[in-house]
Amino acid sequence: MSVLLDLCVTGVLGTAISVVYWLLKHWWIDAQYGWYLPPGPRRIPLLGNAHQVGLAGQHKTFAEWSKRYGDVVYMRVFSKPALVLNSVEAARDLLDKRSAKYSDRPHFTLLVDMFGSDPNPALMPYGPWWRQHRVWLHAGLMDKESLSMYQPIIRSETGKLVSALIKSPDDFVAHIKRFVGGLMMEIAYGHTAVSADDELITLADTVVREAMDSGSIAGTLVDYFPSLRCIPTWLPGGRFKRRAARIRGMMREMYDRPYEQAKAAMARGMAKPSFLTSLLENMAADGDLTPEHEEHLKGAAIVLYTGGTDTTSAVLATFFLAMTLRPEVAKKAQNEIDRVVGSARLPDFEDRTSLPYIECILSELYRWNPPLYLGVPHRLTADDDYRRWHIPGGSMVIPNIWWMLRNPGWYSDPDAFHPERFQEVDSSLAEKSPRNLVFGFGRRICPGRQLADQTLWLAIATILTMFDIRRARDAQGNEITPEAVFVSGGISHPKPFRCDIRLRSQDAAGLVRKFSGGVT
Repeated sequence: MSVLLDLCVTGVLGTAISVVYWLLKHWWIDAQYGWYLPPGPRRIPLLGNAHQVGLAGQHKTFAEWSKRYGDVVYMRVFSKPALVLNSVEAARDLLDKRSAKYSDRPHFTLLVDMFGSDPNPALMPYGPWWRQHRVWLHAGLMDKESLSMYQPIIRSETGKLVSALIKSPDDFVAHIKRFVGGLMMEIAYGHTAVSADDELITLADTVVREAMDSGSIAGTLVDYFPSLRCIPTWLPGGRFKRRAARIRGMMREMYDRPYEQAKAAMARGMAKPSFLTSLLENMAADGDLTPEHEEHLKGAAIVLYTGGTDTTSAVLATFFLAMTLRPEVAKKAQNEIDRVVGSARLPDFEDRTSLPYIECILSELYRWNPPLYLGVPHRLTADDDYRRWHIPGGSMVIPNIWWMLRNPGWYSDPDAFHPERFQEVDSSLAEKSPRNLVFGFGRRICPGRQLADQTLWLAIATILTMFDIRRARDAQGNEITPEAVFVSGGISHPKPFRCDIRLRSQDAAGLVRKFSGGVT
C-alpha cells in the first residue's frame, strides 16, 4: 500500500513540475517572440491549440485556418510548437530550400519506442544513419538500372492482379492489397507470394494496419506526454500499453523473419535478386556487415513494405472509385489504349509516352486523394526566420498537402475528378503538379516515388485495357452511386463501396495468359 502511495505522490509531483515547467517555458517564448511568431489561432494554457485540432479532419481544419491566418500558421499542440504550411511556396521555401534545417523528424514515442519501429528511415532523426539509409534506398529504388530490373516483377504481379479480378471482381480491394504486398515483398526480399494468404504478407499487413490505429486517446497523447508510458496497464487509459506490447512483438517478427529467410536463401545459393540481397552481397564483399549494420538493413528493407503498400493500395482503390463515378473518363482512356496499343497485346512501359491521357488520370488521382494528407511531419532543428516571422527551433512542421492540391485558386472545381485539367498544362500549373507534391518535400521526399509511379501506371493501363468498371446495381436493378468520401486513419482510403467490374471482351483473358508468363 505504501509503495502505491509513493507512486501516486511521485506521479502528482512529477505532473506538477511538468506543468510549471511548461508554463514557464511557453511564457518565456511568448514574451521573447510573441510579436514575431507567425499568425495562428489563440492558444490556451496547457492545451495550446490541441482542443481545436482534434484527432480527425485535421487537414480541413488547417485549410480553414489558412483562410483566416494565411499560408503559414503557428500553433502549439500541448507543449509542442508546430508550423502548418498551407501553400507550395512556403513548403518549397522551407522544406526544399532550407532542407538542412528542416529535414529532422519529431520523435515518435508510440511508433518507435513502444511499437518498435526502429530503425526506420522514414521515422529516424536526420543524421549519419539516416544519410546511410538514403544512400541504400537511392541505389535500390532510384537508380535507372534498378528500376529496369523491377519491371518484369511489376508485369508479373500485374498479371496476377488482373487474373484475380477476373475470378472474383467483387473482392477488388483484397486483390489490390495482395498485388501491392506481393510486389513489395518480391522487390524487397526476393520472396514470391504463392497464394493470397501468404504468411509474410499477412503478417506485414496486420502489423501495418494495427500500427496505423493508435487504439485510444492515450495512445495518441503519449507522443506529447512520453511519461504516459509509465502508467500501469490497469489504470484508465493504460489499455493502449497492452496493445502496444502485442504490436511490438509482431513488429519484431516483421523485421526479422523475411530478413532471415533472405539470408538463408543466399546461403543455399537460391536467393532471387532483390533490394536486400543486393545490399547484403555488397556489404559482405566489403567486410562491412556488422550486427549494427544488419539491424539497419532490416529497417531499410521493411520501409519498402510499410512505406509503399498502404499508400499505393489507396491510390488504386481511389482509381476504381473514380472510374465508377466517371465512366466516360474510363471510356476515353480505353479509346486511347485501343488506338495506340491495339487488341493483340497489353500495354507496357515503352507505351507510356504515347498514352498521355493515362498520365492525366494518374495525376488527377494523386490530386483528388493524396494518400498522406499531411505528409510525415518534419522538425526544425534550430531557430529560423522566414518572411517577417521568427520560428522557434524544435517546431514540428506539417505540410498540408491535401489543401495544396484542393486549393480552388489553382484547380477549378477541386472536389471533382477531372483529368482533363492536366491536358493543357501551362508552366505555372506544371510547377504545381501533384507528382511533385504528393511524395513529400526536401531531403525527406519519398525515395520509392518512381517505383510507385511506374507500378500504378502499368496497373491502371492494364486494368483499363481489360475491364469496364461500372456502377453496381441493387436487387431492384437500380444503379448504386458510391460517395466520394475518404477515410483517413493516417493514410486516406475511399470509404468502402461496390462497383461492377467486367471483362471488355472474351479475348481479354487470353491476353493475360500470353503476356504474364502463363498466369491465370
